Amino acid sequence: MLLSGQVGQSSVAGGIGQLHSSANLLSEVCIIGDGAEALAVANLVSAHKVTVYADGVINSYPNLEQLQVREFEVRERGAAVCSQRGNTRMDLKNVDRVDDLRNTEGVVISAPITKYGAIVEKLKPALRDGMTICLINAPLGAGLEFRALLAKAKVKHQVNIIESGRLFDSARVESGVLLISGFRSKVSVCGLERNETRRGLPVASAVIEGIVPFSSVLERGLSDAERIIRPAILLSMLIADDMRLPLNQSVFKILHALDREIQGIAKAFQCVVPGFAKSLQDFSSSENGTGRLKASTLESSISALGSGLFGLTECSREVYTRLLVDDICESLTLVADMGVLSHSPVVVISSIIDMASVIVEEDLNRKGRKLSSLGLIGFDTEEIVDIVNA
Repeated sequence: MLLSGQVGQSSVAGGIGQLHSSANLLSEVCIIGDGAEALAVANLVSAHKVTVYADGVINSYPNLEQLQVREFEVRERGAAVCSQRGNTRMDLKNVDRVDDLRNTEGVVISAPITKYGAIVEKLKPALRDGMTICLINAPLGAGLEFRALLAKAKVKHQVNIIESGRLFDSARVESGVLLISGFRSKVSVCGLERNETRRGLPVASAVIEGIVPFSSVLERGLSDAERIIRPAILLSMLIADDMRLPLNQSVFKILHALDREIQGIAKAFQCVVPGFAKSLQDFSSSENGTGRLKASTLESSISALGSGLFGLTECSREVYTRLLVDDICESLTLVADMGVLSHSPVVVISSIIDMASVIVEEDLNRKGRKLSSLGLIGFDTEEIVDIVNA
């Protein structure tokens, strides 16, 4: 679905009722996404009306009545009652021409990275020089991969590509109400180049309130502790056939070893990446209330996050298995490839990939993203560092 709307001076960003203003006002921002999460992102954009265009950019909702939400509700992480409720400003319309969006100043994409190729093909007629593309909840290297897809599609326009972390734990539509849970107090943001970060901040700030810029996209992606540690936790749950969050010393020993491997890869690519405990405290805290992470250890941080770590509205073996496959194919296979290229140890990472492949009966290492997916095939470590630090 395609969501488009004017950006004004105030917004419900953060979802807790706090208004914030943007120094650089934008005339229009378009949002592309799939389902409730994209609707939640659209609900953050502005106090002005936002229009939902259903034109099949990503059409996983053939029954468009599922998107006819008129109210939104915000809940703190783990809460059963809302902390805020209001009316959405989204009307459903049909549009035939994506190039009608040429006048938008920014495109916000809230979709899995597997959808990027289809989105690029659909957006080609609407792209122009100077437009900003913001990738929400982007995995490691998402911006580089999006740029590689633009080059493959022979897009000649100079666009600014920036990527960000998660904005909230989860979103779903229930009985015509958009339910949003666990807004993040801080969100990591980075452009492919420093100038792209600067030029893209007005579009990012139209959606994100607690922006924390990073110096490179590799540094931002390697700091996404949630996405990196989830496969190890999910794997232990599936092996034990117990869908409760495992909080035992064996799992935490694996996570600490995984943390050391990530630090080694980060050092090889000249990145400064906080440890898992620090990353979880900084970027997994909810805006206020019981969701705030106050503990200083990895164990206590994971315990405080609880099910918010998974960002799911449905918990079952099948759902957890899909999330395990997605996390490995989107992030861990790429991290392992970076480790091999930089001669950094990746024994734990490779073991997680191999064991998950046995469980799902599929070669996830072959299926997952690699440096070649980012258009970086044939480059050595120093050349990649030069590219991301441009």
